[in-house]
Amino acid sequence: MLGLWIDGDCSEGDERYYAMENHGARLLHFYRNDIYETIRAFVTDIRNAGFVTVYPSYGWYDYYPHGRHPLKLATLYDRVKNLLRDERGSSIPGQIGPETGYFSRVQPPDDRIRVIVMNTNFYVRNHIASRRPDPARQWKWLIEQLGECRIAGQKAFIVMSVPPGFDRKSYSDENPDKGKENLLVWSNGHNRRYLRIISRYRDVVAAQFAGHRHEDTFRLVYNRKGKAVSAVLLAPAMSPRFGNYPAIRIYMYDKHSGKLIDYVQYYFNLTKANLDADMTRPEKYWEVSYSFRDFYRLPDATPSSFEKLVKNLQTSNVVFDRYHSNAEGRVNHEPACDYRCKLISLCVITSLDFGSFSECVSGKFAADQIRTRHSVRPLPKPLRDRLFGRFNPASSSPTPPSVNFMNGTEDTRVAFRTF
Repeated sequence: MLGLWIDGDCSEGDERYYAMENHGARLLHFYRNDIYETIRAFVTDIRNAGFVTVYPSYGWYDYYPHGRHPLKLATLYDRVKNLLRDERGSSIPGQIGPETGYFSRVQPPDDRIRVIVMNTNFYVRNHIASRRPDPARQWKWLIEQLGECRIAGQKAFIVMSVPPGFDRKSYSDENPDKGKENLLVWSNGHNRRYLRIISRYRDVVAAQFAGHRHEDTFRLVYNRKGKAVSAVLLAPAMSPRFGNYPAIRIYMYDKHSGKLIDYVQYYFNLTKANLDADMTRPEKYWEVSYSFRDFYRLPDATPSSFEKLVKNLQTSNVVFDRYHSNAEGRVNHEPACDYRCKLISLCVITSLDFGSFSECVSGKFAADQIRTRHSVRPLPKPLRDRLFGRFNPASSSPTPPSVNFMNGTEDTRVAFRTF
């Protein structure tokens, strides 16, 4: 069976949405409908190509006002659900729960893989719902889904738009305030809760897929012994908003075990297309960027392989430069990545919570880079203080009470495309 995961943010970059405040219900309805029509156009084009089933994950810009994605059934959710009914009349999203943009579907015909699509907009620090302990009861639902997978002997693919962890592009000497405000993408409590859940169900979760960051990169989740137990694969964007080429990724996996075997990255050569100005056959401008296994010389795309890749990134400037070129989208990116850029890039991959990230950029990991004579050095103390002054893990109050919802009763153990 073939399937296609569509990351959200289809309407991202349209400045009209930012001029909407206080313009009344009529304009609000107009722009929400405009978002829906954008989604419909994407889905229609893909469906017309045939042979695929579409699984949508709602992005930050797929609702207006941003940060107010509804916690209950809403018109947009319902319209998109109806849009994604296939030719056989069955509902593609499958189990919708409370119908707030998250759902799951067991993959036929073997029923060995369960695709779990989350609406992670609720956890973003700028979302009003992030102050709730369980927005739309999605945490309860996720744990139930993973528990059912374990009982049924299934593997889970978790799909989301906005991933946990840190945003590499927020860090800058020239704009330290932006870095301060965007240290962690999700609220701290929800971020930690997700990492605990993934570690707890590491035997179930075969892979995690995300987008939103407009980068070709990944994140690693470690257990308490420091071993990588799961990877979050971030696909680059179709939107060229940050000077990147539009990109699409195809994953290959074992349909019985859920093991990721490889992925192939494609990009749309805008430079060539603009020079030719010939869109009668736009498919000719799509080119292969690389195959993960061939490019990084690794046996597969499992967490252990990504763990090996991290070690190669730490020890080889050549490997890191190749990775950085991919992350930036092959166009309009800096040819070199200085020591701060490398340090932040590596720490963002390996450290998904405040404590480990702070240690990574200022502690033993940074010191090790100096001892091994690599170009990665610790951040200067003034910049480090600006970045971590608001949420200092060593302080008596590491997180604002309004975003820390962990309680003592919780168990604290540590393009989806099918072929």
